[in-house]
Amino acid sequence: MSKQPKKLEINRKSHEDDANSTEATSSQREHDYAMDVELTASGEKRSLDEMSDSPPLTPSKGAHTRKISKQNPSATDVMEAILALHSRFDTQEIKMAEINTKMTQNAVMIANITRSIEFNAEEVKECKEKVAVLETKVSVLRKEVDELTERSREQDRYKRRWNLRIKGMREKMEENIRQDVIRLLGDIAPEWSRNMDDYVDTVHRLGRMEENRTRQVIVQFTKRQHRDGIWRMTKKSQVCEAAKIRFTEDLTREDKLEREKLWPQILQARKAELQKIAADMFQMEAALFVPTGTMSNLIAVMVHCRERGDEMIVGDLSHLHIYEQGGSAQLAGVHATTVDTLPDGTFDLEQLESKIRHGYPDPHYPRSRLICVENTQNIQGGRVLPLNFLQEVLALADRYGLSVHMDGARLMNAAVALGVPPSTILQHTHTVSVCLSKGLGAPVGTILAGPQDFISRAVRCRKALGGGMRQAGIIAAAGKMSLLQMVGRLEEDHRNAKTFAQALLSCDPTLFAVDMAAVETNILRFRLQEPSLGPSEFCARMGQVGEGEEAALGQGIIVKMYPHYANSVRAVWHLGISPEDTQLAIQKMQFVASQFLKEKTRAQ
Repeated sequence: MSKQPKKLEINRKSHEDDANSTEATSSQREHDYAMDVELTASGEKRSLDEMSDSPPLTPSKGAHTRKISKQNPSATDVMEAILALHSRFDTQEIKMAEINTKMTQNAVMIANITRSIEFNAEEVKECKEKVAVLETKVSVLRKEVDELTERSREQDRYKRRWNLRIKGMREKMEENIRQDVIRLLGDIAPEWSRNMDDYVDTVHRLGRMEENRTRQVIVQFTKRQHRDGIWRMTKKSQVCEAAKIRFTEDLTREDKLEREKLWPQILQARKAELQKIAADMFQMEAALFVPTGTMSNLIAVMVHCRERGDEMIVGDLSHLHIYEQGGSAQLAGVHATTVDTLPDGTFDLEQLESKIRHGYPDPHYPRSRLICVENTQNIQGGRVLPLNFLQEVLALADRYGLSVHMDGARLMNAAVALGVPPSTILQHTHTVSVCLSKGLGAPVGTILAGPQDFISRAVRCRKALGGGMRQAGIIAAAGKMSLLQMVGRLEEDHRNAKTFAQALLSCDPTLFAVDMAAVETNILRFRLQEPSLGPSEFCARMGQVGEGEEAALGQGIIVKMYPHYANSVRAVWHLGISPEDTQLAIQKMQFVASQFLKEKTRAQ
């Protein structure tokens, strides 16, 4: 009687547990399952038959084992075993769920790390590529720095060598002057030989007066206060260095004959000295003095194009093609073909190559012989030809067996603008023509330079054209001064041109258009933006003293400019036009502009 309530209670508890876990499990299956297995705290399952035949189990430390009697199992024991089993399963499931959660989290973390590693790898790859690009740029910059450093060193070395050469030339020139004076004075008064050095020192000292002054120096050679001769040296605008002995009327006929015998030798020596100075400066084998730049270019064409019917290639805006009357065709029988002159003075190299004839000796075509370039380019506003362009033109000419001649009327301006010696530019040409006048300030003369055999043939052409002058030694003295002392001052002309260009742009209201990037040397081209004011009228107004000008400016100012093509005006700075003169020209320009605007306003 005491067991029945207990059994019911156990069964009720069993059903409640089964309902909470799985409602499909029956009490009979629980009873049979409990009769067949033994439950231990470690979760082991063993058959009851096996348990009866085997020795009793020894539980491990901390484990709890309950044996179920095969003959009389207790329902309470069975239920407790089942509950323990379910509890163990629940615990294991919870742990498995936690493990699965952690594994999922770890998998997500691993995926994130993997993506991060891939992203970082891409970033590292990009960084490596950027570093490689930067290293390449740094390498290029280092090479450029090394090249610039080497170029600077080379220029310094060249400057030192040139200074030493100039010093040697000056010393040689001074010694030549002394020897000329000794020889000439000795011819005049041989009895003065004991006091000759005193007279030479006097003449030499007076001949080195300070520049920028025009003087006539008279040295009295006295014996009993008698005037026997005059040493005359004239300096005009810093460039004319001409020395000459002029005798008084009381000299004997024999003295005059001796003078006429010696003087041509002195003049010839001076001309030869000028040609030697020019050849050394240009780093060419020989040079030739000719009267004008037009003659110099014509001689170059005649020597390079040896047969009538040969052809030269020139720019369509070149001085040689436009302003020299076609002398190459008139006098030399040389045909000219043109390429387009670009705004910076260069040519399109593909177009230039297309102009080269390849059909010789086909009788239908002329034979290409010569390419002519102009530096600085006059019509385009004194543009300086880049060195790489000249190098490419020379390479093209060498490829087809042509020569390159440079009309370098203002070569020295180009050299000063680039900051290089003229020989750096001329290494990319075969021959060159350089004017000693213009910015260099000599009254007349041009140097033609090139190989020795070229100059030898050029001498014959000069003679045929009437350019051989016995009196060239006097002119050569001025040319020598131009090359030795006038090149450095060209930078002043460039600054003056830029100053005037800036003043044109500052004019209010705007009447002028100026491309400041094109103002590289001493030539300025600007355009008029007012349709009613043309280049000719503007130049006429600048070239005359206008009404009310003296009252407004305090003086009358005349500025000479040239009406150029394409509605433009050309202005050129040269020796004798100082910064102060440039400011006066600016005042005159502003006055002309204001007067024009007043007249226009009244007319409206």
